[in-house]
Amino acid sequence: GAILILARLLTPEDFGIVAIATAVLTVVQSSTELSLNNALIQKERIERSHIDTAWTMALLRALVIVLFFALASWPLAIAYSKPELVAVFFVSGITGAAIGLQNPHIWIATKSMRFVPLALVQFAQKAIAVVCGIAFALVFQSYWAIIIGNLVGALFAGLLSYFLVPY
Repeated sequence: GAILILARLLTPEDFGIVAIATAVLTVVQSSTELSLNNALIQKERIERSHIDTAWTMALLRALVIVLFFALASWPLAIAYSKPELVAVFFVSGITGAAIGLQNPHIWIATKSMRFVPLALVQFAQKAIAVVCGIAFALVFQSYWAIIIGNLVGALFAGLLSYFLVPY
């Protein structure tokens, strides 16, 4: 449903710009994935230091993602012959970093078979991204609607993760 609404409001070129940024972000996220959440779930006995280490590693990963996009935004924009991609890549890097900074205690809850916090965070991220994307598309009719919607969804989900399961 949301894609159909966005398809009516945005151009195919807008979707192409978003697809380029999303593809690069997916590759960078996959390449830097540390599986720390899985390690927390599988560890028999979890201490505060394990959680702090996972969060610190997630923060370092987030910084690497932002740094990569900050440094690569111009070369990538030149490679795609689209100067407008510089800002899009930079915002996409911040979005990727925000996604990675969710509360590691969410995974501890999952280990305890409490899936509601994780489900709420994941649902909220998608729902906020879609609602904001459609709202921004109605107002601005630009690819920025999806880019900013994704950023707002990631930031909201991250904040929600700390609200639902205190660190």
